[in-house]
Order: sequence, then C-alpha cells, then structure tokens
Amino acid sequence: MNTAGPHPTVSKTEFKARALEIMRRAEETGEPVIITDRGRPVLELRRHYGNQAAIRAALRGSVIYQGDIVSPLPKEVWGRLYMNDTRKPRKQRGRTETTR
Repeated sequence: MNTAGPHPTVSKTEFKARALEIMRRAEETGEPVIITDRGRPVLELRRHYGNQAAIRAALRGSVIYQGDIVSPLPKEVWGRLYMNDTRKPRKQRGRTETTR
C-alpha cells in the first residue's frame, strides 16, 4: 500500500490479496483508500456513515429561518445599517458619475 499521496493507494492485485486488512483499516481510520488498475485510480473504498435519513432527522429543527435573504434590503434598513457602520467608506473605483 502506497501512503505517499493524500490518500493511501493500493493496486487491484494487492487489494485482492489483502482485502480484509485494507477494509478494516479504512473502517477504523475513516480514511479512504484508492484502488488502482495499472497505476490508474478506478475505485475509492471509504467508510459508510449510516442512513442519510437518520442524519437529516437528527439535524431537523437546528436551522433557523431568517426570511428572504436574497432580496435587497429596504432603504430605511440599509440606512440604519450604514449609519451604525464604524468602518471607513470604500473608495469608488473605476468610472465616476458626471452630471449633465
């Protein structure tokens, strides 16, 4: 098994001979193992973390809805936020407006 890269790699032949050992290691460490065929990655063996529905159920209720986060803020709210901002205003770059 080659552990030089970001994930350990093993050839198909070596995996066939040491499959149980390699699977136990991936299960214990949680680190995926890349299986290669003639030096080319073809499979990734990784630990299974359980039922996705159970994970979603555990997270249900942990997200707080804050309303519409896409639409622009009304001018009165934007003005209040801007007046409370203690940072220096940004300098405008590029084209400047001219009056006609």
